[in-house]
Amino acid sequence: MMKELLLLLLLAASSCRGFQPPASTTNNHHRHHSTSSLLGNKHLRSAFSSSHSSKATHLNAAASTTGLDAFDYKTQWYPVIWAQDLPLNQPTRVTLFDVNYVVAKTMQKKQNDEQNDEEVYVAMLDECPHKKVALSEGRVTECGGFIQCSYHGWTFDGTDGKCVEIPQTVIATAAKEQGEGGATATLSSPATVDTKRKREDGTAIAITEAQGMLWISPFLSPLEALAA
Repeated sequence: MMKELLLLLLLAASSCRGFQPPASTTNNHHRHHSTSSLLGNKHLRSAFSSSHSSKATHLNAAASTTGLDAFDYKTQWYPVIWAQDLPLNQPTRVTLFDVNYVVAKTMQKKQNDEQNDEEVYVAMLDECPHKKVALSEGRVTECGGFIQCSYHGWTFDGTDGKCVEIPQTVIATAAKEQGEGGATATLSSPATVDTKRKREDGTAIAITEAQGMLWISPFLSPLEALAA
């Protein structure tokens, strides 16, 4: 009787646990799924890498074909201001590549035609070589259309940057000549100033008008721009 009761209890316990798949079957299914995922990810990475490499090769080939790799920004012209917005005989500051320049519009006699005037544009680095004061804070002289610094009155020819007058030098020369009994020098005479001294010269840059705008080439002088 006891044996039959134990047998019934064992059968009841077995039916309560229910059916479970073999451990080996579950592990094999999980391993197959993981392997498939890894292979799929590796395939995607390979395809992306191949596509990216192909695109980079195509861009490099295009750049070489169009000459983009040989682009030199120092030889280019850049628009800085509308010509109609630049007042006559008023130095104006413009900025390019974080560097300040002064541009000015003056009226000059036409070459071989003294009866008519023409607009002439000049551009210089916006600093006086004396004390580094901004030339855009100065003025355009009535005589010659030169750019004059507001600090000590140093005056420059905007077409080539030459210093054409230093008032202090003129005054000192006049006083010396008067003391020696020589000819009296005039304060406005640029002939008493040594314009060949490079330390006194400003930096003129190339400027031109096109399509209603003023363009500068800051790494070229006016003469270099003409020769280019």
